[in-house]
Amino acid sequence: MNQFSNETPPSSRPRTTSPEPLDWERWVPGWEGDYSVTRGGDIISYKSWHPVKMLLATHEAGYLRVNFRRRALAKTFYVHRLVAAAFLGDPSDLEVDHLNGVRNDNRVENLEIVTHAENLRRAPTPCGSRLSPHLVEADIVEIRRRRCAGEMYKEIAKDYPVSSTAIGSICRRVTWRHVE
Repeated sequence: MNQFSNETPPSSRPRTTSPEPLDWERWVPGWEGDYSVTRGGDIISYKSWHPVKMLLATHEAGYLRVNFRRRALAKTFYVHRLVAAAFLGDPSDLEVDHLNGVRNDNRVENLEIVTHAENLRRAPTPCGSRLSPHLVEADIVEIRRRRCAGEMYKEIAKDYPVSSTAIGSICRRVTWRHVE
């Protein structure tokens, strides 16, 4: 463009419509034209002159969330639910499971829409493992036997993937009460 051209530079043209998102991104349902979501879990705002990757906040439970605004309306969304809605289908009345158990990994291939019962079945145990609990009933019996023999909590805990505090709770029957 030369200095005498009447063409307006792209950066100063008024935005009339948002561009169509790329194949790896889709409009957020209900917020088309304003926000899109990528297959990797990024949220893009089209509310300014150019697309802007939005900052995500971490919820105290570890899930990522984002705030959308439209005039006087402001709404907070969990990113994993937005990714699922855009790429997997409407998750309303259902839950979105993180297949690898990492709550801030919102890649579409890591998400699956499931029922509440299925999500609970897949949930990590209190010890943090999705595969199996760290202790089984036979371990509890052995821990209590060793404590009755006079062994200290700290020494017992060295042989199990739990803390000495957890060993104390087991021995005092605060936890695992159903095991004799």
